[in-house]
Amino acid sequence: MFNGDLSKMRLLVTESNMPLAENIYKWVANILDYEYRNAEQTLRTLHELSHVYNPRDFPTREYGMFGEKYQAFLERIDRINSGLHPALNKASRTEEVTDYEIMIFKQDIESFFDLGRNAFIVTPEREFYSGEIKPRTLGDLRGKNVYVLHWLSTRDGVYDPNEGAIRLFLINHALSKGGAGRIIDTLMEMPYQRQERKDQSRVPISAELMAALTETSVGTTPFNVMTIDLHAPAIQGFFKSPCDNLSSLPFFAYVAEKELESAGIAREDVVAVAADVGAGNRTTAFGKYMRLPEDRIVLSFKFRPEGGGDAKTKGLMGNTGRVAIVPEDMIDTGGTLKSNIMELVKHGVEVVYVVAPHGILSESDMPAEEKLRALNNVEYHTNGTTRKLKFRAIVGDANVVRDEEYARANSDWLTIAPVSFIPAMAIRRTQANESSQFLFNRKFLDIYLDALDVYNMATAVRSGV
Repeated sequence: MFNGDLSKMRLLVTESNMPLAENIYKWVANILDYEYRNAEQTLRTLHELSHVYNPRDFPTREYGMFGEKYQAFLERIDRINSGLHPALNKASRTEEVTDYEIMIFKQDIESFFDLGRNAFIVTPEREFYSGEIKPRTLGDLRGKNVYVLHWLSTRDGVYDPNEGAIRLFLINHALSKGGAGRIIDTLMEMPYQRQERKDQSRVPISAELMAALTETSVGTTPFNVMTIDLHAPAIQGFFKSPCDNLSSLPFFAYVAEKELESAGIAREDVVAVAADVGAGNRTTAFGKYMRLPEDRIVLSFKFRPEGGGDAKTKGLMGNTGRVAIVPEDMIDTGGTLKSNIMELVKHGVEVVYVVAPHGILSESDMPAEEKLRALNNVEYHTNGTTRKLKFRAIVGDANVVRDEEYARANSDWLTIAPVSFIPAMAIRRTQANESSQFLFNRKFLDIYLDALDVYNMATAVRSGV
């Protein structure tokens, strides 16, 4: 069942991604430590989750009578197996975990930590006076699976999708020429992903071009991409190689539930709000992970002015509650988000949470931090009294320049959640040749998030710990 080879895993480290690499390695190490200490329980869980599909997994409205036919098919297969030699009929032993499996499982984890510092591929980058960049990979990478942990930034860690993309292409090419066995670009964010279609005449589909350039940069080396929450899932189709779109929704649903519990907010008061029509599917999925009824999903309508700029929310469809959670894929300037929240306040919302893996927080007319902090001063009237809106944004920890000092300075409205846990878990599952679908299973995910105390780590800075 388990056939990983952690000894062939390498994590690439550059000057600018050291904080990101440290975060991801911390979670990889903690995940492996938990699995080593709880090897039998982990293997049982993996057995259960990798088990054959239950006929109940195929709802009639989508698959017709397939579920019933599949159930009858499985029963016929069981009858065939029942006539085989007992040693060949494994049906009754699918949930068993043998001592041999546990031993191999632990040995594989030990083989990774035996590497020590050799688990990293160091890639210093030389910058010429002309502005050109020249990365050079150091260390043994021939035949290894190299995970390129990348954030779209300059060498100093400042968000810059243009320089970040060029640096990624050059690093990929260096790894390819250095004999890497497989290159796995582990991107916290895809460059130019909001330009995934022609929304006007005579404009490029930049996301498609970026996918093509990324694949070109690796040459003939086996390659795949892992990234978090593509702006549009269809971007996966721009790649000829496998592209894993890792959803952060189950993770943020877990964090949001803990936030609500901590604030003493009842689930009946909560609605999930789609920031626009395009976010409808994302919000519906988030509502399911939050275990909200279908009538607790609200849709916003917005328009964007000619020539660009922040979009304006013009109305809502659905019944709002006292508390709204807005699942976004990214927060850029915060202007569109502010317009959406102001519309929610008009409809009686008193508390707003926004969850987004990519907290870019750019500056337009004013810094995004100031714009979002000011939302806590928005006043509304209820029962003849004036109160202030309660607002909190929960964003991912990909931005490497946002240190603990930044988090403390903005703790009145911002929580930085360890989204780096998601690529860490994906790396661990990928290296074990297991499906990343486990990341979308709340039962599986909650085991790790509870065991590793993820929520308390996210809120430690806010509470002054």
